[in-house]
Order: sequence, then C-alpha cells, then structure tokens
Amino acid sequence: MRTLHALSHSGGFLRDLYYRLNVLNLHLPPLRDNLIVAASIAARRGSGNTATTSR
Repeated sequence: MRTLHALSHSGGFLRDLYYRLNVLNLHLPPLRDNLIVAASIAARRGSGNTATTSR
C-alpha cells in the first residue's frame, strides 16, 4: 500500500500539499469491521433521497 508520505518524498504527490493536509490525523476503521454502521449508511442512502445523490 502506498502512503501519501511515501508518495510525497518520491515526487508522486506535492510535498507542500501533503504537509498542509497532514495537520489532523484521523484513524477510521473500515466499514467492513462494523456491519451495523454500514447497514445504517446504506439504509439512509436508499431512503428515497435520490434527488441529492443522482447525477
């Protein structure tokens, strides 16, 4: 897995932008680890609110 830190040092990502974005670190578990939350998000997205999600 490539990280933004490694990409910024290899020239694949702008180093100054990396340091601007690296102000706050969020560690979020993947949704596959919490199926209840994933089901809740899926239910909300499919609850008839198609005007904001369709393109």
